[in-house]
Amino acid sequence: MRFRQSVLLILLLCVLVHLMLGLYAARQETPTVDEYAHMPAGLSYGSHGTWALYSKNPPLIKLWTSLPAQAGWAGDIQVPQPDVPSFGWGPWLYGMKFEKLNPTVYLDAFFAARIMVLLLSVASGFLIFLWLRRETDDLPAAMAAGGFWLSQTVLAHAHLATVDVGFCFALLLFAFYASQPRVSLGSAAVLGMSFAAALASKFTAVFALPLLLVALGRPPRAATRMVIGLFAAVCTLQLCYLFSHPFTWLGDFKFVSRAFLAMQNLLPHALPVPLPQDFVLGFDAQVGDTETGEFSNFLLGQWSREGWWYYSFVALLLKENILTLLLLIAAPFVLVRRGFSTGMCWALATVFLIALPMIFANPLQVGIRYLLPVFPFVFIIVGYVLDQILRLKPKVAYGLMAVLFVVWTGSAVWASPSHLSYFNALADRLGPHEDLLLDSNLDWGQDLYRLREWQGQGGPLYLLYFGHVSPSLYGLQWEMVPDHPVEGDVVVSANFFKGMNYVAPTPDGAWAEVSGDRLHWLRAYKPTARLGSLLIFDTRSKASP
Repeated sequence: MRFRQSVLLILLLCVLVHLMLGLYAARQETPTVDEYAHMPAGLSYGSHGTWALYSKNPPLIKLWTSLPAQAGWAGDIQVPQPDVPSFGWGPWLYGMKFEKLNPTVYLDAFFAARIMVLLLSVASGFLIFLWLRRETDDLPAAMAAGGFWLSQTVLAHAHLATVDVGFCFALLLFAFYASQPRVSLGSAAVLGMSFAAALASKFTAVFALPLLLVALGRPPRAATRMVIGLFAAVCTLQLCYLFSHPFTWLGDFKFVSRAFLAMQNLLPHALPVPLPQDFVLGFDAQVGDTETGEFSNFLLGQWSREGWWYYSFVALLLKENILTLLLLIAAPFVLVRRGFSTGMCWALATVFLIALPMIFANPLQVGIRYLLPVFPFVFIIVGYVLDQILRLKPKVAYGLMAVLFVVWTGSAVWASPSHLSYFNALADRLGPHEDLLLDSNLDWGQDLYRLREWQGQGGPLYLLYFGHVSPSLYGLQWEMVPDHPVEGDVVVSANFFKGMNYVAPTPDGAWAEVSGDRLHWLRAYKPTARLGSLLIFDTRSKASP
């Protein structure tokens, strides 16, 4: 009984630290690049009943994050009409309209939306615990759940109103049901519904379709179970779109991706597609982006349009806690010795089915967050390793557990609230973080809030901010950094300093395109200070600290 109480205490301490750090970061940090469009799009779905806006991501998690604003918990919210293009910059233009209509409650609305994501990250940790309890003891299950909650990568995104952590939970929930020893006819429907929920969270869930078919196809009565599960999945997906345009003839779609155009040419045009129209068109647009790539990728000081096959491995090596990495390195050797259980095989299969396409077939290499859906399964695998460690001598085993708990907790607290820009000790030895990785690995627009309390040297403040929230929302008086030398305090986002092409807010409330060579003149200077992902320069002289 005393041992079980200790395990419960570990769980409660880890989830409490996760919630406290998440809430603190959610309140502090500026809405990031994707958040700027996600939550307002979810509001438009609920308020106007249209689904086309930002359909490159399915609607379920966006709707979930918008519930507090829909309910009025963040104050009186004005929801603009979705009269912008559905794709391209349209969702961000809609986000701009939402910001301008709601300046006094804007940050409160995002804080409430971020709490909804935190709830899903908490639920994911408990699912990890329940998964491992089926095949291991309570302690490794609790430690694995704690490792997930205290992971810097998980903390970085658990407090953001984006779809990544929501999809984590939905995929884990589906895999949890799929990995059950038996799938009855009734649970086949639940399995189909959970798969549809994952698919309505992010299109990446399509790679888990083989897991659904394997789970439903177990004898006996495989055919009946398959019909029930697939029917439940289609109905649930339709429900997520409120049965809007429930089916369309294949020939009536206007596809843009090569893959969908090839499918359309191969199959009969009179074939009915029993899926929501906006789901299919959004999926097609997302596939088109992965075929061509939206932006250039950055790794270890180099830009590339095509990317690198090893990008995700390097990002994981530089961003995740070193002790967690050591456990993962040991995992193949430990698991072979332990033997492969049913739950372990399902966890490994999910990792390979989801991670391999993201690693080798995705030219959008802009953040470790693309691997986030497999993080619950990574920590499930870690749990199996910890189970083996606990078979060592008790003093050694419990000593290692204590070290893990202290290091995981200490590093999470130490990095707060800057989990998004966290790099481990190995990366720290390699030089400035902006020379290693960019975009959502480091600079996603989250640190604008820091300028409120920063005191410069006096005189003009020049700012070039990678993000969409207007600096004026924080009461800042500023000028946009020009493409020629100026004297004064110059604050630039790390992405722009390293040459990213994007847009930046202007003092008049609009956005301006920023070319990669705009700051060529500033690269002769060294930053005098850093505010997270914001680099500060004093250009009154070229002297550097």
